[in-house]
Amino acid sequence: MKSRSCYSNISVQLKNAIKANKVANKSMNIVDEVKEDQETLAYFKVKLKRIEKKMLDIVKSTKELKINYDKITKVIGVGPVIGISCIIETRNFTRFYNPRKFGCHCGLAPFPYSSGSSVRGKTRTSNLCNKTLKGFLFKGAWTAIQHDPQLKTYYNRKILEGKNKFGVANAVAFKLVLRIFAVVKRDEPFVKLVA
Repeated sequence: MKSRSCYSNISVQLKNAIKANKVANKSMNIVDEVKEDQETLAYFKVKLKRIEKKMLDIVKSTKELKINYDKITKVIGVGPVIGISCIIETRNFTRFYNPRKFGCHCGLAPFPYSSGSSVRGKTRTSNLCNKTLKGFLFKGAWTAIQHDPQLKTYYNRKILEGKNKFGVANAVAFKLVLRIFAVVKRDEPFVKLVA
């Protein structure tokens, strides 16, 4: 998973460099640099796909991993990357039994900030969390908000109440964790609920 994250980060940096060079190309001729970056990006995309395929092959080659992977990827907002990441991080749901502890591990559970008895601040998530997994779950939350009627309704209601959109997305990401653990614990597949 670390090599996938590494290649993914490089791809994002290359995309940003290509955008910047296209803008710079208007004032100076750097067409060759843009073309070179595009070729490098294509190379890293191929490497990313290979790594993801290898990870999926490993998951599908083991019966227990495949069963849990199939269950959790049916949850709206949970794709292959989140599914595999959760299986790796929980050691196929043997390292974490409690979704709340796992949510805390992913940095989705905010804690009140205080220093002594007088200084109080906003609630914050821990800096010791797994930031990569948190990022994956955040992306999954935005997908779920778009495609799951129940979570879309929840998100819109909280925004109308004046809540911060990232705070609400964090809550949706935690709801994804709850759903993932729920489908793993029971033998029933995920059922899409109406709002």
